[in-house]
Amino acid sequence: MKKLLLLLVCIYISACTTTIPSSNRLKLAKVDFADLPDWGQDDYKSALYSFINSCNKLTFSSHKLTSNSASWYRVCNKANDLLHSSNESILEFFEYNFVPFKIQTYDKDICLFTGYYEAILNGSRKPYGPYKYPIYNVPNNMVKGTKPISREFIEKGTLKNSGLEIVYVDDKIDLFFLHIQGSGRVNLDDGSTIKIGYKDQNGHPYTPIGRYISKNYNIDIDKISAPFIKNWLRTNKQHIAENVMNQNASYVFFQEMITPYDNPIGGQGVALTPERSLAVDINFIPYGMPIWIDTHYPHTPNCSKKPLRKLMIAQDKGGAIKGPLRADIFFGRGKQAEELAGYMKQKGQYYVLLPIAKE
Repeated sequence: MKKLLLLLVCIYISACTTTIPSSNRLKLAKVDFADLPDWGQDDYKSALYSFINSCNKLTFSSHKLTSNSASWYRVCNKANDLLHSSNESILEFFEYNFVPFKIQTYDKDICLFTGYYEAILNGSRKPYGPYKYPIYNVPNNMVKGTKPISREFIEKGTLKNSGLEIVYVDDKIDLFFLHIQGSGRVNLDDGSTIKIGYKDQNGHPYTPIGRYISKNYNIDIDKISAPFIKNWLRTNKQHIAENVMNQNASYVFFQEMITPYDNPIGGQGVALTPERSLAVDINFIPYGMPIWIDTHYPHTPNCSKKPLRKLMIAQDKGGAIKGPLRADIFFGRGKQAEELAGYMKQKGQYYVLLPIAKE
């Protein structure tokens, strides 16, 4: 058994250390479940449901971390048999079938956790009155590898009247943040609601405008949060706000989502679950991985800072989530979810659970 575990670790590490900088080289350190803070105190039934949702996608993954398909098939089949089991039985399932590994690099072991949510906007199928800011589908002639058009050029009307407009919304700043969140709902003027999901991106890298505001307007970086940025953009002159938003040249194209699921669909193709779905850099952590996180909720006007330790599943990715020590927690939708996601910028550690290779 020890030889199999050692071989498994070697495969995992060799698959993820091609990047030269030590800060971006994944290093997995085997630990015991007893080393996971507050392990055993979670609602494992909720985590199991999310894991099962990922299983079909996970077992067909081409990622080297999931190349041991026989082990993943085995644990996924066992998970399906536990749908109506007790929390204690599900806890035992994870403990008897997985081994935890601390995620770190060769010079760091602290992860930065941020948050995201399902945005809610107001809109119309046709432009009129306040509804003048389009949500675009992806252009058919957009070719990867060519010089991409920037946010600024799109905002100046490059795609206007192109037939790519899905819907028009009434708030340019909320639309900007929809691009960051990647999914949302639009309450239409006829009383109906549509779901909007990420489809593609213009090719420019994501640039966080909070750093730009801090540097160019002499604001302490520790004060920067999504709520602060929203308020800052709204209280400054329009041309200043637009110039700042254009510093993020990345532009997201969307699609209208027709889905029976209540929650948005993540990058893995499964419905996200609040505080169970995690966005990661899939170059290092593949979809479907069970991950124990050890961090804190943010201190917000309505929420106190308290430990956030629970089992989550890697089911999404994000433009700002780069490197092995970055993760983004899906908080759901609504005011509380928006608040938690907006203030979430906490350090912590996390551990991936990998299936035991059976002889």
